[in-house]
Amino acid sequence: MPPPSFPSDITEDILQFLPVKSLVRFKLVCSSWRSLISSSQFRKTHFNRAFQNPKLSTHKALLSTPSGFMVLDPRKPFGDDGGTMVNLTFPLEREDGHLRIVGSCNGLVCLVLDGKRDFFLWNPSTGDCNKLPEACTPAGEWYVHGFGYDSSSEDYKVVLVTTYVHITTTGTGTLCRIEAEVAIFSLKRNSWRIFEEVNKVIRRLPRWDCDSFPESTFLNGAIHWINDIVGTIIAFDLASETTCEFQAASPRSGFFNMDLGVLGGCLCLIHDCYTDPYCVELWVMKEYGVETSWTKLCNLVNPDNALYGIDDFAWYDFYTTLCLCNSEDDAFILIRSRTELIRFNGRGEALEKVCICNYSDNCDGIAFVESMVSANDP
Repeated sequence: MPPPSFPSDITEDILQFLPVKSLVRFKLVCSSWRSLISSSQFRKTHFNRAFQNPKLSTHKALLSTPSGFMVLDPRKPFGDDGGTMVNLTFPLEREDGHLRIVGSCNGLVCLVLDGKRDFFLWNPSTGDCNKLPEACTPAGEWYVHGFGYDSSSEDYKVVLVTTYVHITTTGTGTLCRIEAEVAIFSLKRNSWRIFEEVNKVIRRLPRWDCDSFPESTFLNGAIHWINDIVGTIIAFDLASETTCEFQAASPRSGFFNMDLGVLGGCLCLIHDCYTDPYCVELWVMKEYGVETSWTKLCNLVNPDNALYGIDDFAWYDFYTTLCLCNSEDDAFILIRSRTELIRFNGRGEALEKVCICNYSDNCDGIAFVESMVSANDP
């Protein structure tokens, strides 16, 4: 007796409810399933269904170190040796160097080769990867990156801001002029173009040298950067390609470092306050773009105090946001000094920590949702 078969529409509906890990395996069942699961319409419907029903979504965290990539399930304990982290192999050949994380959106992660302008789009859940064409702007002194999704054109975009220093020697002395140029990559067009309207807001973007890591955060259709020198957030809307600037949360006087991220669908800020005593504060913007909606969630308790009885924060420590844990006590995970993962509860108390690389290296991390979104075909 032949095995039972289902109408194609019922088969498709059943597959739409399966997790990404299963779909990747089921592409090997037969050519018709492979064709169906690989189709852009199936991928889009699968993602939208998971987006509308959080129970169908699986959130993970990606960690990048000079030695490679790891994936973490934030709902599970770290383990004494980080045993719950799974190593990932990057699928494309590249030049030697650390692949730094630019941003994440809809399951895609954008990477850039440290100190260079070689960009990649990668879906860590499916292994799909795409090396982007070379940027259309010359090399510069400083770079700022960003990655996100333009829902109005259904397109993924990478933003590259390159800063140049022009030195002119005259009879009266030397003149130094700083200029910025913006290039935008469109995955749908598979090409870069120059963005002509470089305004004073873009020129106020913080500057990093080629070996530093420029942080960006994507939310509400815009890429955000923090300028912790003046305490403002700069947002670049990917649909309208316009910029705006608003005030960051106001910590105590004498802040040392500010990191921008996303927690629970809201912009969040970590303030390392260079006060006596030194403290670290976590703030969230409850209503997007409304400066008065900044709310302090908690003061972090020094994890060395909570875990080992050491009272004071070290002034050289700094914290970056990784992800929420979706747990009952509003736990969240931060990266300390790019070497350790620390899980805190909603009161800012450390629950556990694990070292992921040594101080001579740097770790980047970002939260992502598992999806079937293609890195080659939006």
